[in-house]
Amino acid sequence: MKSLLILGIESSCDETATAIYDSEKGLIGHQVFSQIDLHKKYGGVVPELASRDHIRKLLPMIDHLLKETEKSLEDIDAIAYTAGPGLSGALLVGSVMANGLAFSLGIPSVPIHHMEAHLLAPLLEQESAKMPFIALLVSGGHTLLVLVKSKGEYELVGQTLDDAAGEAFDKAAKLLGLNYPGGPEIAKLAEMGEPDIFDFPRPLSKDKGSLDFSFSGLKTSLMYRVKQLREDGALDDQCRADLSYAYQEAIVDSLVGKTELAKHSVPVKQAFDAFDSKSRGKVGCDEFVDGLEKLGILSPLSTWPGTAKDVVLIFARLDEDSDEDTDDRRGRQRRNRSSDDEDSSDNSRRNERQNKNSRRRRPRRKSNYSSDSD
Repeated sequence: MKSLLILGIESSCDETATAIYDSEKGLIGHQVFSQIDLHKKYGGVVPELASRDHIRKLLPMIDHLLKETEKSLEDIDAIAYTAGPGLSGALLVGSVMANGLAFSLGIPSVPIHHMEAHLLAPLLEQESAKMPFIALLVSGGHTLLVLVKSKGEYELVGQTLDDAAGEAFDKAAKLLGLNYPGGPEIAKLAEMGEPDIFDFPRPLSKDKGSLDFSFSGLKTSLMYRVKQLREDGALDDQCRADLSYAYQEAIVDSLVGKTELAKHSVPVKQAFDAFDSKSRGKVGCDEFVDGLEKLGILSPLSTWPGTAKDVVLIFARLDEDSDEDTDDRRGRQRRNRSSDDEDSSDNSRRNERQNKNSRRRRPRRKSNYSSDSD
């Protein structure tokens, strides 16, 4: 059977990315262009500028990728593209490009959910995670704990109730007068900070029954602390470093703490990490990895060349000891689905009979165009 070549297009936010995947050989080429320098002077992503830059970069990147992999558009069997979530204008650029190229080549275009792509990306590794597994997805816009049961079957077991972890870092960087993107700036400054100078809350840490996160209260605590220090004239470089240390530690503790709860809620055996070493979202990752290793649930893999903003951590497949429980649960789910299908079928037949009876009883409406002779 001939191997399939898939061209991938990503344009959901401030990075333009292309890749070619071979169904037999795996990932054979990829490119990522970051717009950080473009947005830095504005202190955040400007959607209009992001969309325009995607338009400028996407076609040249596809051409370069094809040359690099010694392929042509005629070799491509399908085009996959990010359909969301993301910035609407930026997503539209990738969608139009993918669908236009696919239409011209007479091949399928496949919309991909952004978060699902992150969840399944580690499966491209040689030593990939075996389903089911728990995934912790941390990015500028999302902080999620997801049970990945199989491809296309996911259960959200925890999420942020307000700000995402990455967003909390960016907002903290603004409060401290640091450059964009805030994550690496805080991480760099935290290396010069001293422990136990400042202490910040760990939201929801006392709620042992919840796997949800919260970072807005932490951000507010930093805001009031910075305001007071500024009024006192004490906000110097060392003070900023100490604040960065404590703030980063609080976020990492929250992530590690909920991961530990997930470990006990859903039995885990292995863990997989998928870090981009150049990631702007890498802030706190080293500390996070250290924390997970102390819990005994992290087994590092090679670096995954994913998008440079999002960090995906894959924790483990379920213990083999829980296979029997899993089979029982799946059996119940099948029985429930079967029962639901029967109920749905009965409801459909009932509705069909009602519609037929309604049509029989409905009086004929007199036509507005009938003549007097009628």
